[in-house]
Amino acid sequence: MREAETLLERVIQLDAPATRRGWAYLNLAEAREGLGRPTSDVLAALDQAQENSGADLILHRRIQEHRRRLNPP
Repeated sequence: MREAETLLERVIQLDAPATRRGWAYLNLAEAREGLGRPTSDVLAALDQAQENSGADLILHRRIQEHRRRLNPP
């Protein structure tokens, strides 16, 4: 998982379409959660994923699902 986190942080730096960066940020949030990183770090990645989600409804839904898992009602 640490290697995934490192690679995703590199992918985010690449000149790529916003939606691709959005997916990378979502995957980064998942990796950070799996590594037990602070919730604030996971939420920061989800915020960036949201900013880069564009019109991708599947990505938008996955981000919202992840947020709900972090903050259950």
